[in-house]
Amino acid sequence: MIPHLRAPDLAPSFLARGYTFIGWHCDRLGTDAFTGRLLGRQTLFLRGAAAADLVYTPGLFPRPGALPRSAVLLLQDRGSVQTLEGEEHRRRKLLFTSLAHPGEAERLADLFEEEFTAALPVWRSAGRIRFHDEAVRLLGRAAIRWAGIQADDRVMDQRAAELGSMVEHAGSIGPPNWAARLRRRRTELWARSVISSTRQHLDADAPDGVSGRARDGARWPVDVVATHAEPSGGLLDEATAAVELLNLLRPIVAVSRFIAFAAVALDAHPHWKRMLAEAGGTGNVELKSVAAPSHGDGVAGEGLSDARRFAEEVRRTTPFFPAVAGLAARDFEWEGARFPAGTRTMVDLYGTNHDPRIWADPRAFDPDRFERVRVNADNLVPQGAGDAGAGHRCPGEAMTLALIERAAVALARLEPAFPAQDLTVDLRRLPALPASGVILDLS
Repeated sequence: MIPHLRAPDLAPSFLARGYTFIGWHCDRLGTDAFTGRLLGRQTLFLRGAAAADLVYTPGLFPRPGALPRSAVLLLQDRGSVQTLEGEEHRRRKLLFTSLAHPGEAERLADLFEEEFTAALPVWRSAGRIRFHDEAVRLLGRAAIRWAGIQADDRVMDQRAAELGSMVEHAGSIGPPNWAARLRRRRTELWARSVISSTRQHLDADAPDGVSGRARDGARWPVDVVATHAEPSGGLLDEATAAVELLNLLRPIVAVSRFIAFAAVALDAHPHWKRMLAEAGGTGNVELKSVAAPSHGDGVAGEGLSDARRFAEEVRRTTPFFPAVAGLAARDFEWEGARFPAGTRTMVDLYGTNHDPRIWADPRAFDPDRFERVRVNADNLVPQGAGDAGAGHRCPGEAMTLALIERAAVALARLEPAFPAQDLTVDLRRLPALPASGVILDLS
């Protein structure tokens, strides 16, 4: 029997507990599933790998209508890939999965490393920096360059701040969210101008588009977005193409949160700092097994570098997305109970990444656990569960891992000081971040 919470609405409890909301109620009730009303709608709340597998079943739990409009308009918007299902979703997802391969991950990581190196003199001159803010800026600049978009320093910095604002305020309500949505409109206008310019420059003899630079036969990501065809054969309309361009850039900027937590982990675990400082010799970090986040049926740690295991543990422990929701496309059964089509179902991603049945001592930061734990697509779910090609799992996990690796190794070699600051993490804040934003002293 699945327990039912009879509170008029669980929104106050969600706001009070944030990332731990589902897990706290499950622990209290001695269950992995319960129902209750959230934001006026009956919802089935689930946790665990089996629940992640259920909710990420392709086509079973469509996303439209399941999340608050305030979050959707900042992170997805109407007509984007996350709002599609079935064949439409599969074809649109190809736009993103076609760019999720080792060469692109390495190229993006190289550009981030270039931006990091270029920022060092300015940081040293300033003495102290708020590292999360700097990571947003560097990732935004690297993402724009990686996409093949021509922009000067001022524009790149402005766009990076706007993309960061979308992530920062996705979990907020009221004026902060409204202001971020207004800023997003400006970003969308810029993205539309980029798509328009790219299409004007593209022709059969100029495959490199707006950049005008050869890429050894590869296509620039902005060209891929601008020329993506709908099932009808026509191009995406300019507004939708602009939204998908932002959906390509914004998740890269969101990696700033993982990188901020990576910096804290390095300071808290000096032996990992020493190990990573020696990673990859004097050049770039070795991007071993970057093609996939090792979500097969084997032991995840087999053949993984120190940097990769560290990056995976940063992803597992970081409070990133708390949960994901969908509306059932058809009747389904869970633990012997029947639920009708239209049931909103929410699975606890944060709780699954901290499930003691999967992860021994889950609150501990222990990258070596990836030498012992059998990892699959449904028990390590910081960026979603299931298959990235067929379902709604983020296709950019390899890029995320590469960026965390590069940032961690660069920081380990830099050895910045951590002045006295408030590094507490309020799990009621969505998305979460150390209170200080991670202050580093490079003087």
